[in-house]
Parts: sequence; C-alpha cells; structure tokens
Amino acid sequence: HVPRLRGVVALAKALQFPVDLLLTQEIDILQDVETVVPALQWQELPVTVDMKAMGERIRALRRSQNDESKGQSVAFVEQIGMDYNVYNNVELGKHDDLRLPTVIKIANFYHKSIFYLVTGKLSSVVYPDFDLAVIKENLGNNVSYLREKARMTRDALAEISSVKKRTIEAIEREGNIGQLQSVVALARALQVPVEILLGTHGNLRRYIEY
Repeated sequence: HVPRLRGVVALAKALQFPVDLLLTQEIDILQDVETVVPALQWQELPVTVDMKAMGERIRALRRSQNDESKGQSVAFVEQIGMDYNVYNNVELGKHDDLRLPTVIKIANFYHKSIFYLVTGKLSSVVYPDFDLAVIKENLGNNVSYLREKARMTRDALAEISSVKKRTIEAIEREGNIGQLQSVVALARALQVPVEILLGTHGNLRRYIEY
C-alpha cells in the first residue's frame, strides 16, 4: 500500500529521516530489538567500541547461519572473504585496531549495519549494503564537509573525537578509511549516523539539510 504524499511527509518527520531516502529504503520492523531513528544514532555511539561485545554479536549472527556446531568452519569464513584467523579474532574481540574494510565485509555478509554491530541496536531504517569503492571516494569529502560546516579546525575535531589529527588528515586528503574506532569516533563527534558518514556525499547533504 502506497500512502498519500502528506502521510509520507508526516511519517518522515516522525522518523526524523529525509523523505526521499525513506522512499528508497526498507523499513525494519523487528519488535524484540531496540530501534533508533537515524537522527539520534550518533548519540548511541560509544566513545570506545567494545570489541568483545561486538564479537559476541557477530558470533551470534554466524551461529544463526552456520550449521557447524563446533564453531566457524574455514569454508564458512571464506564465504565472507576473510582469513580464518582474522575472523576468529574478531569474534573473540581481540582486534583493538580492527580496520573498517574488515567490518564492512562482515556487515555486508550478514546484511547488518555497522550501527548494529557496534551498539546492538537497530536503525529504524535499514541501510543498503556498503560499497567500499563509494566509501573510499566519499568518506574524506564527508568528514571535511561536516567539519567545515561546523566551523571546526582539524585540531578541534581531533580534540573532540580523540582521533589523531594526522589520521583526520589522511582520511580527508588521501581517502584513507582507516580503523573502525576512528570512523565511529568521527561520526559521534560530527553528530551523524556512521552509515550516512560512509555513504554518498549527496545523501549526506540531504540528511544535513533535512
């Protein structure tokens, strides 16, 4: 059923999400997991990612899909496109320097957002799978755009986010997508959902303007 435009606009306002993005996304209606509207997701992001808790969530996702009762099999992990030992360490929470491309592979395989993997909470809107090429092309521009819009220097953003200035420079100038912790910290400091920060610049502008 397609509601009238007025109803769609009202729904978008209630969800605090742009109308055009709402019309192109699938709504998640799971009842047993807390959901958070995109406008509030940055507030749920932790100052420091709890790698152990995230590993437990990933383990639960794997067990829901894998018939191997004694743990993940090499063949199963190969489906994700990862090294077995790396994936095992992720589940065990032993990767404090976990790189974003690794998390993206896991998120895409299980069709979950980084927001869910990090917080255990669902977005009220389900984002599409991540495209690493899009992220590499847009992350630096998105960080720079938001920083300048907030009239922050790189030094100021580094202080607020606890991300090193040279890391911010590498992201903005070189398209370095770095570690999960850095991206989560920047999203929190710049007050946007991780998925919006990683997406296309057009989507970011529509989100901000809304």
